[in-house]
Amino acid sequence: MSTNLKAIASRSKRRKGYDPSERAFWRSSPDCLDGFNSSLQITVGAVVCVEADIRGDVKIGTKTIVHPCAKIWATKGPIVIGDANLIEELSFIENKQV
Repeated sequence: MSTNLKAIASRSKRRKGYDPSERAFWRSSPDCLDGFNSSLQITVGAVVCVEADIRGDVKIGTKTIVHPCAKIWATKGPIVIGDANLIEELSFIENKQV
């Protein structure tokens, strides 16, 4: 077994549950946010794919998953998505009212 495979095997044996630090894609780091998404808040434990289109004042709760190609637009008012939600591809959520 190569060195890399041994490291992966030993890591998988140690890991008992979900480790949020090993997420592949998430958008809460400042370098992932452009000027339009400056009010995006993602709580610890949420997973948001970088391909998701999120605009405006949006807060995403823990254990929520936003798949790629989902659109969440807070055009005229804020959007708060609670805990443990699954927003699938091609979903479109928009707040058009103040």
